[in-house]
Amino acid sequence: MEKLLEVRHLSISFNQYFKGLEQRKLKVLSDLSLDIYENEILAVLGASGSGKSLLAHAILGILPPNANVKGEMKYKGESLTPQLQETVRGKSLCLIPQSVNYLNPLMRVKDQAVGNIEDESKKKAIYEKQRKIFENYGLKPEVDEMYPFQLSGGMARKVLISTALLNNPDTIIADEPTPGLDEKSVNETINNLIDLKDKGTGILLITHDINTAIKTSDRIAIIYLGYVIEITRTENFKNNGENLMHPYTKALFDALPETNFKLTKGHQPSYMHIPKGCPYQENCSLKTEECVNEVPKLRELNGNKMNILKAENISFGYIEKRPILKGLDFEMNNSEVVGLFGDSGSGKSTFCKILTRFIQDYYGKITINNNEIESGFNPVQLIFQHPEKVMNPKWKMNKIIRESWNPTDDILDEFGIKKDWFDRYPSELSGGEQQRFSILRALNPKTQFVIADEITTMLDAVTQVQIWESLLKIAKEKQVGVLVVSHDYNLLNRITDRIVYLDNINNI
Repeated sequence: MEKLLEVRHLSISFNQYFKGLEQRKLKVLSDLSLDIYENEILAVLGASGSGKSLLAHAILGILPPNANVKGEMKYKGESLTPQLQETVRGKSLCLIPQSVNYLNPLMRVKDQAVGNIEDESKKKAIYEKQRKIFENYGLKPEVDEMYPFQLSGGMARKVLISTALLNNPDTIIADEPTPGLDEKSVNETINNLIDLKDKGTGILLITHDINTAIKTSDRIAIIYLGYVIEITRTENFKNNGENLMHPYTKALFDALPETNFKLTKGHQPSYMHIPKGCPYQENCSLKTEECVNEVPKLRELNGNKMNILKAENISFGYIEKRPILKGLDFEMNNSEVVGLFGDSGSGKSTFCKILTRFIQDYYGKITINNNEIESGFNPVQLIFQHPEKVMNPKWKMNKIIRESWNPTDDILDEFGIKKDWFDRYPSELSGGEQQRFSILRALNPKTQFVIADEITTMLDAVTQVQIWESLLKIAKEKQVGVLVVSHDYNLLNRITDRIVYLDNINNI
């Protein structure tokens, strides 16, 4: 097989200023090496903030200006210079991006998928190809004329995947292509990636979903705190994982719901204090007594007041005569953890935005204890799937969190939030670090209900378990009801008291 992409001894760091003009270097990737061949899928797994997305951005040449890059990269045997990156980017070397923010909010979906076409003779053929690819992902013709805000999270991700396939690339970097998709769409994406591989495409699959990596890839590279600690054949993740070598790789395997759903104690160390030797050594304790059991499903009121959140006859649609929700009724109390399950586009996220009054022009009624929610602070708080979309990029995290409330040190420790993170901007944090702040911000002392909309789909399995355990523990202590929105039925089955299904005609 031809070697498509070669990365040798790649290191990435950033120069940062803090406390005035004092400068420090933040090292994110260290001495990373890997290869991608044609007819192969190499999956990259690792904790949030370990540098996986930066690897993709380095290959494509889209790192920010303050990035310091060392090492060597080759594409089809030729040095991957900035000039070559510009030539192949979006053509033979394509990215399926992690964030739906890559969609232009001011352009219709079909136009930004195809791009600017000056040759009128080619335009019709390209639009026909675009429609065929969209159809393969269940995106109906009316989606072509929509704007990104009219798409569900799953639909937006399908658009990103489809767009990357338009130019028949030789190499694809898929940065978290499946979070937010229902099981059917995940399987379609997996089958499509495998089909592309069988036709000769080389694929770098960046994912937190070990199941997707196992079903899809030929090899799996494990990254922890910027280091590749193990590259192993995918079959080694099957059976009991006895052929896995590194303790962190074994911890990822153990965090799978199909195994023991356990993890080691502790959070990933700060990049500013990377331990010498193996960076995982501080958390390398896999003894049975050190593991955390799955979150208990039995919850008691402990004599505290019960609050009841009720939605009655809710109807809403972005486009006239095309309702997303129609006559929907729902009820839960603050002692419950309730799962909301349904296909992409069934209206789950829209319903969440209505409950939290991000959408206000709906029909129906939302009440707590039979009283409509007053203006001002909403006791129903939404934790978004993409925290980067709801944080002011010009504010430091200290201002973002203090605007809501002043959390105590024990809660910061519970979520693994480092004090030095408060002096950073959102762009200087990983997705997992941002999500910890997003969850913490929603747990204001006045909050009675929290809605978690696919909040861990962008995170690795170990971090997912840590965040869910912390969120549910704090929610129970504060008597906050939790509505968990997810396409992962196994997750909902483990952490919720009951699951409600929202179908495409809005019947619960």
